[in-house]
Amino acid sequence: MEKTVSGLVALLHEEADIFETLLEILKKENQALIHINVETLHRLAKKKETLALKGRMCEETRQHLLEKLKQELQMSAIPSINYSEIIDRIPEHLRPALSQARNRLLKVAEEIVLVNCQNGTLIRDSLRLIESCLSLVREATGTATYERKGVLHEASTAKKPTTFSAKI
Repeated sequence: MEKTVSGLVALLHEEADIFETLLEILKKENQALIHINVETLHRLAKKKETLALKGRMCEETRQHLLEKLKQELQMSAIPSINYSEIIDRIPEHLRPALSQARNRLLKVAEEIVLVNCQNGTLIRDSLRLIESCLSLVREATGTATYERKGVLHEASTAKKPTTFSAKI
């Protein structure tokens, strides 16, 4: 059991390292969003994809280790367990390392959620601004027509050039 718990602790630290790297990328992404640096955003998106792959591999390994640990703790019948339950059932000398690894992972995950929400807000605000600008452009390029009397008709939704009519 000690080997499984040690493997789980090492894996949680590896996941925390991945999350810390992701957090740094998200902070850089935040600055790129503020400064509208599209090239940097593309580069950071590629880095996030790479980290996501590493994270998925760690997740699969973690699930395998948790299943193994459940068997060793004779908890296989329980469909899902949390780390608190595991910590309560493992030998006393293994608890601090597992608790520390779990807390480190939770802390960085909370920071990621916060920065990711900030980035989401920036993106939504940018999209609203773009939609407003596009709306203005669409209105400005509508098909306004003037009658002989000089009265402006409202723009139609069809794409026709602006026409003027006058008696000669």
